[in-house]
Amino acid sequence: MLSTPQRLRASGGDTFGFAVLAGRSQDKNTVQILISNYAIPAGYKPHEVQMPPALAKSGPAPPDFSKVKFLPVRKDIVYRDNAGYNMEVNNLPWGNGRFSAKRYRISDTQNLDLIEERSGAGGSFSTSTALAPGAVELFVLQRQ
Repeated sequence: MLSTPQRLRASGGDTFGFAVLAGRSQDKNTVQILISNYAIPAGYKPHEVQMPPALAKSGPAPPDFSKVKFLPVRKDIVYRDNAGYNMEVNNLPWGNGRFSAKRYRISDTQNLDLIEERSGAGGSFSTSTALAPGAVELFVLQRQ
């Protein structure tokens, strides 16, 4: 997303799993959209980090966290319809010109693998696909 630093308005993200971030390059030749589907794993328990005893004896005193306010653990999350998404991108900066669209995925079995590549023309792009919880997709739209 660093190569597309001009943030674009994106809607559709929620507090129950889906997040979306969009950006445009300075030269307006590239638009990137990052979509993630997050779910708290069943049976998840936060890991409490303990300072190793050797470090506790030799290092400085640990900070006092008694006055720090922590966010409460969210136990009220109910996932609905988070098996996939519909995406529509409008007002692409190249107007009616041709563009390529590449979709990359990170999941349990994929490491930013190219999943799909296609071309299009015009000022909009839309797609619909399944995205399992725990996966992230990156769309790269580039003017041709």
